[in-house]
Amino acid sequence: MKKALGNFLLILASIVFTLLAAEVVLRLVPLDIAGSAGGDRGYFSRFDEELGWAPLPSVEQFHVGDGFSVAVRQNAIGLRASGEHAFEDKTDQRRILVLGDSYVWGYGADQEDIFTEPAAHGDDTVEMINLGVSGYGTDQELLFYEKLGTQFDVDEVVLAFTTYNDILNNMFAEQYGYQKPYFTAEGELTLHDDHVEDRPARRIGIWFRDNSRVVALAETGFLNLKHAWQSRFGDDEPVARPRDRVLGPGAVRPIDRQGVDLTIQLIARLRDDVEASGAEFSLVFIPYKPNVLALQPEDHPLVAAMLPGLSEAGIDCFDPYPMFVEAERDGASPFNEGDNHFNAKGHEIFGKVITDRQLRQSVSVCQ
Repeated sequence: MKKALGNFLLILASIVFTLLAAEVVLRLVPLDIAGSAGGDRGYFSRFDEELGWAPLPSVEQFHVGDGFSVAVRQNAIGLRASGEHAFEDKTDQRRILVLGDSYVWGYGADQEDIFTEPAAHGDDTVEMINLGVSGYGTDQELLFYEKLGTQFDVDEVVLAFTTYNDILNNMFAEQYGYQKPYFTAEGELTLHDDHVEDRPARRIGIWFRDNSRVVALAETGFLNLKHAWQSRFGDDEPVARPRDRVLGPGAVRPIDRQGVDLTIQLIARLRDDVEASGAEFSLVFIPYKPNVLALQPEDHPLVAAMLPGLSEAGIDCFDPYPMFVEAERDGASPFNEGDNHFNAKGHEIFGKVITDRQLRQSVSVCQ
């Protein structure tokens, strides 16, 4: 018995020593290699009882992922931006507030390459305010706008809509391991948020992750493996994860169709909020990478599935998909190699669609 206990303690001591040694080595690695390894939500957001998670204020560090290490700056109110934004409009610029998920936040993109940055969109007559939060669906974007976005004096609000996963994001009380508020629609929208709470186990885990490079990198590896497994085998999991293959009209699943009507109602409420504040509202679709790379004539099939409801609700909507296909055909791929998000070229194109009204009208898809 004593020998077995001694062997156990020896093994435990060896594990602890190995982990401590790994921690020391990782801390000697330059920040731009090992810095903020881990998930974009976990490292740049905090728990929020109204939103599920909300962006952390005053953050300036690196985001390290699959094949990239990029600078991230979130300003004093948590928005990803190189500078601060005043709530009151004190300039003669046209102010555009953009809502969205990781595509707007700028996953995998350096700070200066994000389309909301002046250096990227290149239009000195426009100030863009980035209200993108990684992992958000339309429901959280609506609530985030009502909580923070309405405080900004802007001329226009643009919703960047991701057909990859926004509809599924809207249907469940938990996404990506985080509890979140959600709506049901039985006649009218009803908000459900009593279940959203900060779990003690998560607080402890976050402390270790934030204070240990070993834990951070282990978490990243686990999430990457989990994502690969679900992308391959978990098509109908109640977690919104992008599918990585070309999709035609027949690829819209029953679970997707269930969420279309709810999503249209969420967008209509957001439009009403925006117009009540005296601003214009429009929706711009995020082009679907696999179809772009394959030079398919049509975007993700959920675009077509949503258009009748958007048109009936009177929502102005636009799809720059043809511009992304043209860039791909010309050899200037607009997406990161390791994931489905925009690279600098993709942000450049999307930024032009947002700032140039005439160009945007050329890709109008709602009647």
